[in-house]
Amino acid sequence: MRLAMRRIGPLAVLGLALGACSSVDFTSLRPVDFSTFSPRSTAALSDTIARPATQQDMVDDQGRCMGGGPAATDGAAPGGADAAGSQTLGLGVALNMTECEVVHRLGAPERVSFGQNERNERTATLTYTRGNWPGLYQFTAGRLTVMESVPTAPRAGRRR
Repeated sequence: MRLAMRRIGPLAVLGLALGACSSVDFTSLRPVDFSTFSPRSTAALSDTIARPATQQDMVDDQGRCMGGGPAATDGAAPGGADAAGSQTLGLGVALNMTECEVVHRLGAPERVSFGQNERNERTATLTYTRGNWPGLYQFTAGRLTVMESVPTAPRAGRRR
């Protein structure tokens, strides 16, 4: 009897599951419009992910972009707009961003260090101890690969 139940049990469960699916009316379902969920700049996002980082996307030892683009702290205007008028300062940071994209979002780093990995690729670490996203941002070949938080001092006027 037990052997028969072991063989019939899974078949019974499968039959019940298929029976439940057949009672669903799929004609009332509508397609979802995913355009409402798309980021503002899908083309820029796919371009950033697809292309390798160039010298224009990397920072120098002062944390400024080598490409000569406006640095977020060089003439930053109130409200987070830089001299070029973009609203990137203060926005979040994501893996695979270039060094300059991170600098444009977070401002000039407090410390910059460079090195090479075992594949002779450039590595860079940008350190931020202040701002909205303090941390160590590690790059390989110009792309953000690791984000680590750093301890920060408590803000004045805050009680714990």
